[in-house]
Amino acid sequence: MVRSEYGLARVNNQRGPLPISLNNGTLKVYQQGQYAVLETSYGLQVLYDWKTFIIVKVPPTFHRNVCGMCGNNNQDPTDDFMMPSGEQAANATQLGSSWKTNDTDADCSDDCSGVCPDVSAELAMKYEALEFCGLLADNTTGPFRLCYPQINPLPFLKGCVRDLSLSNGYQINLCQTFTTYAVACHNRGIQTEDWRSLSGCDPECPLNSIFKTCGSACPETCVQPTVDNCSRPCVETCECNEDFVLSEGACIPESECGCYFEGRSYAPKAKFWKDDCQKECFCNSESKNVECKTSKCRTEEVCGTRNGILDCYPVGNSTCLAVGDPHYSTFDGLRYNFMGTCVYLFSGLCQLYTGLEDFEVYVQNDKRSSKTVSYTKMVEVKVYENEIVINKEFPRRVTLNGLLINLPYTVANGKIEMYRKGRTAVIETDFGLKVTFDWWSHLSLTIPSTYSKSVCGLCGNFDSDKKNDLTIRGDSVVSKPTAFGNSWKKRDVEGCQETPLEECANKESMLAQQKENKTSCGILLDLNGPFHDCHSRVDPEGFFQDCVYDFCFYKGMQKVFCQMVASYVLACQEAGVKVHQWRNDSFCRPENSCFGQALGLDIQEPVEALIE
Repeated sequence: MVRSEYGLARVNNQRGPLPISLNNGTLKVYQQGQYAVLETSYGLQVLYDWKTFIIVKVPPTFHRNVCGMCGNNNQDPTDDFMMPSGEQAANATQLGSSWKTNDTDADCSDDCSGVCPDVSAELAMKYEALEFCGLLADNTTGPFRLCYPQINPLPFLKGCVRDLSLSNGYQINLCQTFTTYAVACHNRGIQTEDWRSLSGCDPECPLNSIFKTCGSACPETCVQPTVDNCSRPCVETCECNEDFVLSEGACIPESECGCYFEGRSYAPKAKFWKDDCQKECFCNSESKNVECKTSKCRTEEVCGTRNGILDCYPVGNSTCLAVGDPHYSTFDGLRYNFMGTCVYLFSGLCQLYTGLEDFEVYVQNDKRSSKTVSYTKMVEVKVYENEIVINKEFPRRVTLNGLLINLPYTVANGKIEMYRKGRTAVIETDFGLKVTFDWWSHLSLTIPSTYSKSVCGLCGNFDSDKKNDLTIRGDSVVSKPTAFGNSWKKRDVEGCQETPLEECANKESMLAQQKENKTSCGILLDLNGPFHDCHSRVDPEGFFQDCVYDFCFYKGMQKVFCQMVASYVLACQEAGVKVHQWRNDSFCRPENSCFGQALGLDIQEPVEALIE
């Protein structure tokens, strides 16, 4: 069971809805109230609330035969801090550390990652009062008092006071502690009185259900839609309304249930893999049966389990860029310049393959301070029947299906996420498409390797061969970027034109000078400069060439080459590389703005944009 995966459990790292029955019923996982329960035929029982609370029960046969953070089950609490070495731990931190398994989480630590905060006497007194944690230990009229002979409330009280003190009285922490103690009591067969109304811990139930303080511990599910007799004691729970059943933590109409296959339930029309991606299965919504066929992953995919889902996943991805005025870099690495100011297909699905989601990304450029060059003005993304537009005219916001919205925002049942990261807008989908645009001149599009040979547009065909990237509509390869770009024009806009490409007469001498002196654009190539850590991940040469191109046309205007340097910074950050401080009072300091390095992100936004 994994935190926040409510109504689900993982078997051999593969996620599925409850209930689950394995090995001819000798191992079961089901939902009981707000908890997942794992139960075996030999008497082991584990309860977990998908948040913070866990109970482990073992049968008498395990007396003296267990170890770990729960002790050795020998009826003697004085030796429960036993470590694998056979020695007693000096404290809880040492005990926990001694039983640590292999953990790949970079944030894993044995303590508070520093000095653990203390609770002041003043705060402790405040939260020990009856209106807070004190209700837990009220032995006169308190709702938990009947449980005290069985379970000492003082450790729970102490934990409650500490949690509230360190979270500024966060109500959810109070309710979590009370719920934990109530469940522990219920598991001893002791019912508590109404503590929720006294503490303000009103339960939240899903749609089509009602809360009951003593409801059935055997909920009706798709697997078992009718439960006549339940031998388990009642529990606090959200019971589904009539004609609804519990599925993945929600109450759905019984008619919407799918298939039951090999001990697990599947939603109608659900597709899933079996046998290391050697079989592809489908839940037939008509017959309620699972149908499987022999299959395998595509060449650009590998079988694996991610986030609990067995599937064919891309072996990698590739990114297409449009930066500066604009300079394009295709998925296969071809760099070229194109200055047209109409609306063009940046990239989209052109070869239909089963399993690939359709998408289209369009760009529009405009002239800025020069009739010779242009910059990206607008990015339009069409995916999952939604149209998302990022426009220079509406900084820090995007347009969704014609409506201007603030970020972050989620649409298409969570399949599309839109948010801000530093100076950029990010649009990300569940199938691996990612678009970033800084509302000014830096556009990137990342797609998974599964789209290899399936896309077309200004970003090329993604077939690992840059020689054929200038393929126009109709599959002919041309040599001129202008002809190539114009072939992918989607529509005209007012004033748009097919601008011919011009070269700067002094470009070669500028390249040599800046490369040698490490000035202006040359800072990108400085092996001892602020970007040296990124050179091995993102080749700076192309950015340097593009930067000098802009420097030449704009006669050394600092704002222009600073934008190109900032584009390299964004590319480094998207590659996961931390960039050292590169701005200062004399080099690329934005006017009327503040800047800094935070968490490896370059921050450059006008002051008014930071105060929202």
